[in-house]
Amino acid sequence: MDSQADHHQIIVAPGKTPVRIDQYIATALKAVSRSRIRKLIDEHQILVDGKPIKASHIIIPNEVIDITLPTPKRFEAVAQDIPLDIIYQDEEIAVINKQTDIIVHPSPDTPDGTLVNALLHHVRDLSGINGVQRPGIVHRLDKNTTGLLVISKTDNAHRHLSRQFATRTMEKRYLAVVWGTPRKDDDVIDKPLKRNRKDFRQMVVDADGRDSVTEYSVREHFRILSLMEARPKTGRTHQIRVHFKSIGHPIFGDLLYDGRETRLKRQKSMNRGHARRMLELIERQSLHAWRLKFEHPSTGEYVEFTAEPPADFQNLLAYLREHCAIDETQPGEQ
Repeated sequence: MDSQADHHQIIVAPGKTPVRIDQYIATALKAVSRSRIRKLIDEHQILVDGKPIKASHIIIPNEVIDITLPTPKRFEAVAQDIPLDIIYQDEEIAVINKQTDIIVHPSPDTPDGTLVNALLHHVRDLSGINGVQRPGIVHRLDKNTTGLLVISKTDNAHRHLSRQFATRTMEKRYLAVVWGTPRKDDDVIDKPLKRNRKDFRQMVVDADGRDSVTEYSVREHFRILSLMEARPKTGRTHQIRVHFKSIGHPIFGDLLYDGRETRLKRQKSMNRGHARRMLELIERQSLHAWRLKFEHPSTGEYVEFTAEPPADFQNLLAYLREHCAIDETQPGEQ
């Protein structure tokens, strides 16, 4: 492979096993994600024997692959007057009750309109350990997951909080509404997770993945759905969502992990109308980070914060309690 600053050339070796070109390049250039490779192919930045190809192209021996990596556009997050629910703030930390439909930090695809942009407007000082694009960010929530986030305002606080996440001493509790009724009211899901090679938006259970552990308890049984409390012991991407899907109970409303139409089609006809109406009440995954407990970076004392779920989640629960209540002694609908 002959490489320059932003250009790479690969000659497929004789006897190489035929594979898709995006998979082949991702193996050869480990620093470049498969999703970025597909984008480069679409933009004709990857050529085979001098010609554009599709991501489904199967490589053959002696093909010459030219890859141009455009210089990344550098940007700094800017302050924006976006509404932000700050439930606590002192000189070291701030605790935010994140709303739905907002990404935590900027990226080349989403340079503004993020939680960081809002923080820069509402919070005077933020730690700089994560650089200009992620100031103050110690942990994240998915775009459409609501609830509590702790933000570091000093580098000391950032290091202290990060250490608590790493040693699993920070206590995080989530509320989730899932399809069906788990067989056990209390259990532990211990399944390693890794990125789905077929769809980089998703995570999957895989023996070669990173260790991932979620404790859960059933809070309320209903027909069709159940209200759960999840206590993740690790902090993997989409962990709770993938873990509940892996035991056959995806989170209600979760489009990425079979929690909407896919599951709706499996419902008994007597339940389908209720399920469809409830999907209209919440247009996202029914997941809310309701409780955080951790050691304060400066005082050393444990502090605890809670936040009730937002209106869409509350409306879903109200509908369940009114229309889908069951006798606790009877099994729920699957």
